[in-house]
Amino acid sequence: MAADKPISAALTLARAGERSFDAYLARPSAGRAPGIVVLQDMFGLNEPIRAMADGFAAQGYAALAPNLFWRS
Repeated sequence: MAADKPISAALTLARAGERSFDAYLARPSAGRAPGIVVLQDMFGLNEPIRAMADGFAAQGYAALAPNLFWRS
């Protein structure tokens, strides 16, 4: 798949009238891509998890890493 530099962004996901939580999205620079969800370990949404999402994006996937500990 693609070997371009991935595009990444910190996001806040929300549903109208409900609480929001943070996530990290990394995707290939070229158009649409299949997506995967990167689940964090006990250390939360940290730099190694972001780097893992960037690695999947470099391989051609859109990778979303939600902050699963957003209520703590």
